[in-house]
Amino acid sequence: MEPSFILQNTSQPVMSSLSLLIGEGATSFCYKVNRDGKWLLMKQLKQEFTTDPLYLEALKKEFEVGQHLDHPNIVRYVNGTDTEIFMQYVDGLPLNQFIKMKPNYFKDKANRKRFVDELTSAIDYLHLHQVLHLDLKPTNILITRQGNHVKLIDFGFAYQDCFIYQPAGTEGYTAPEQINGSADLSPASDIYAIGRVLKELNIGSRKVINKCMADDPKRRYQSVEELRAALQSASGRWRYWVVACGVGVVLVGALSFDRQDGAKLSEYNRYEEKMRYFFAPVDSLLSDSLKVGDEFAAAFKEVFDECYRAAKEDELCGKYIETKDNDFANYTQDVFGFFVDRAATEHDGSSVDVSGK
Repeated sequence: MEPSFILQNTSQPVMSSLSLLIGEGATSFCYKVNRDGKWLLMKQLKQEFTTDPLYLEALKKEFEVGQHLDHPNIVRYVNGTDTEIFMQYVDGLPLNQFIKMKPNYFKDKANRKRFVDELTSAIDYLHLHQVLHLDLKPTNILITRQGNHVKLIDFGFAYQDCFIYQPAGTEGYTAPEQINGSADLSPASDIYAIGRVLKELNIGSRKVINKCMADDPKRRYQSVEELRAALQSASGRWRYWVVACGVGVVLVGALSFDRQDGAKLSEYNRYEEKMRYFFAPVDSLLSDSLKVGDEFAAAFKEVFDECYRAAKEDELCGKYIETKDNDFANYTQDVFGFFVDRAATEHDGSSVDVSGK
């Protein structure tokens, strides 16, 4: 179980023939229960907390927040008592367990997109309804067995303006302003946790992830909509560059490198322009990738070699890219040396191959 800011001793649950214990938190047990022929999830306070006003009020707050939510990627709350709340039973696995069972699932682009779309849709819905989740983490993100859809759960730390905020959260996912009890809670607090989750899944560019996880909430994305736009923009740039280095390279002609006044650039200047064009994906990889070490070196080699082949097939670049002892060769080596230096400094000493072979 992940460490929490509120930790208590556990006690033994009481079970019945119509209930099945399926989980245990710091302050409660979770049961799969049969009510009128329908399976529900029951969250029940442990005995030692049933007389504590703090935990009774927290459970009440969770139900009051949850009962008004209606979104396909958020668990639905049904009813509750002073010591129990009932919600929709979801047949699925927490994200951390799902990854262990399907370690290659998020290598598929369509799976990554669906996950991001559904998670951000759920959180955007919360924010539009003036609710901050404040405990986003893999164990609170269920992936359904049917369809692998997102279901966001556990609003025990959720916040609305009508409630007094009690500093709480889960170590490793909680934004700094939550820990210090700052009054600056905002959608950016949840966006911090989204960044943590996306980083674990290796989804999104390093630039996007780092902005999500900035210590200063004002330097993060200020809305889910802004974050989605950044993720889509990064994905769009990658698709554009792949085409440019492959099939689209045949469209690059001399007219692309004319000055606006109609004068032709010198052959050396055109070579510089074209090399920057062909190797743009390498620059992007260096800027955006979260990988390091051998994993980054392998990704770099794949992208670099594709760009190198595309440049060699170009009439002008192919003429000079492998020459020696001239201005063209010096420029080429300067560019490749720049890539090597950036890999070492920005990717924890990663050593990359710029031979192009």
